[in-house]
Amino acid sequence: MRYTLVLGIEFKKYKNPADITIWAGDRLVDTFQLEHDLNTSTDNLPYIDDEMYWEVNFAGKQITEQHKLRRQELWKEVPSFFKVYQIDDQHLKEKIRIEVRNSNTDYTNGFMKNNSLIRFPIIGLLPSHMTDNKARRTLEIMCRLDRAYTKHRMRNNITEIFEEGGDNHSYWPTVREHHVVYENKPEKNKIIDHAEWIGGTFSMECPVRFKHGVYYLGSVRDVDKGFFWSSSCLYFITGLTPLLNIYNEDQ
Repeated sequence: MRYTLVLGIEFKKYKNPADITIWAGDRLVDTFQLEHDLNTSTDNLPYIDDEMYWEVNFAGKQITEQHKLRRQELWKEVPSFFKVYQIDDQHLKEKIRIEVRNSNTDYTNGFMKNNSLIRFPIIGLLPSHMTDNKARRTLEIMCRLDRAYTKHRMRNNITEIFEEGGDNHSYWPTVREHHVVYENKPEKNKIIDHAEWIGGTFSMECPVRFKHGVYYLGSVRDVDKGFFWSSSCLYFITGLTPLLNIYNEDQ
């Protein structure tokens, strides 16, 4: 089965370009440079199918102005730069690894005022066939699961969706946390939020797991339990594939 890997990247350049290498297990997917600043985009609603969004989310319900305002806030700021890849599932046995070489600073005599920073607010993986027809069928299923899980939380008085050691569901198809690994410096390894900026040279690892018949990206500390908690980014990234050149890792 073919899978679609989506990376949304933001970059604040200082001095030199950043070198990025993408791996799926031991399979090299891509290598490229970031040569200039990559900022957020605030004009993102054209990526979203208006008619499908309201039909899927509000079937039989009244749409209010509050709903429309919330929709605008969901995608108010997202990356303006994306990479989209097609990967065969035979290479999704271990992890997706993103290697970053970005040690560009003005460090002198123990002081530093400027440095180059990067973040990956969107890293998503889903079966390619689930993006057909802008993923309408997939979105319908995830909306039903989300509504069912919300009812479950209300009946059982669960207030924390990701309470550690408790009712813990994984986001899908994007990840909420990134595992940052430093070569030969394990004491510096850490887990960061998906929206956190980071500098230097490091690897970012997303474990690949298998559940409900699909491979997906998990967190190194999340305990997978129950169904996925869907990410609002699903609406957005399914609109990217017709607009971007998709890299085929078999070529």
